[in-house]
Amino acid sequence: MARFVTIGYGSREGYDRTDPALRDAAHAHDDRLRALEEAVQLVSASPCAVAHGVVEVWPLQESP
Repeated sequence: MARFVTIGYGSREGYDRTDPALRDAAHAHDDRLRALEEAVQLVSASPCAVAHGVVEVWPLQESP
């Protein structure tokens, strides 16, 4: 379970004014966070996790 909440506020005008490359990078970051959340949920029921152990989740870098 996540231990934080993020809330973003803004206007459509501000969004439209932001450089498209920067917007795309921000959306890609959101996608990585969603993938990390999914990985945490998948391992949270593993025997090690439920036995009060530690399960590490490491993102892998994609090769070009």
